[in-house]
Amino acid sequence: MIGVVIAEATLLKFVLRLHQALASRERQATEKILRSPAIDVDETSFRVDMKNYWIHVYSSNDLTLKFLHRNRGKAAV
Repeated sequence: MIGVVIAEATLLKFVLRLHQALASRERQATEKILRSPAIDVDETSFRVDMKNYWIHVYSSNDLTLKFLHRNRGKAAV
């Protein structure tokens, strides 16, 4: 789109830095959802490299967390 090729290593480093920066926020959101009196939970399938994965969604009030996991049910929760 911008006429510049970005190296895969650069993108991976960016994603890692973003993951590290958001880790504490994710922990705080998880703790807040777990303390909620009611939690909405859902899962839906998602294909990754021709394999079935599951997107798990947990929400309460104004927070929503989504996780990609190879399994569904108790193994993923």
